[in-house]
Amino acid sequence: MKIKSITLEHTNPSLGPHETVTEVTLIKSKDNIERITNFIGTAQVNGVVTLAEYFKAVRSKDTKVLDEVSKNTPDRMLTTGGTISHLHIHFEDGTSISLRDVYRRFNLSHFYPDFTSYMVEKGSLIRHKPFSDWKNDEIIPKSPPEVSRPTKPTKDLE
Repeated sequence: MKIKSITLEHTNPSLGPHETVTEVTLIKSKDNIERITNFIGTAQVNGVVTLAEYFKAVRSKDTKVLDEVSKNTPDRMLTTGGTISHLHIHFEDGTSISLRDVYRRFNLSHFYPDFTSYMVEKGSLIRHKPFSDWKNDEIIPKSPPEVSRPTKPTKDLE
């Protein structure tokens, strides 16, 4: 199971046509492979298994492990206007495993704020409005571009 990228998606469907989806994606690289591997190998899913073991259970349809994880689901309700977050793990073989509604359905150790902060710092951020046919995508740069301003008025301004 070689990871290609990890995406954390935040959505608020109760906003209807005003909904904005925010995605933070961390693509595996030589600079972050150790951090990703450490997170996958140590993060506990609902106190039952590591994230790596959970991935194996999902792929092999190990109902014993999956039922135990499900049985230990936290009791968190979605409130009106609440954000729903999904964690998507994309593998090099083209498959993906998603932890849907990750903050309410899973206790994932070392994830928030540790790994999510790292993802925001090192990953890419995209915002889009699902009801706008992706016309208004907003790709957030790592740092704002330098703006150069003239030091004295130009001919146009005189």
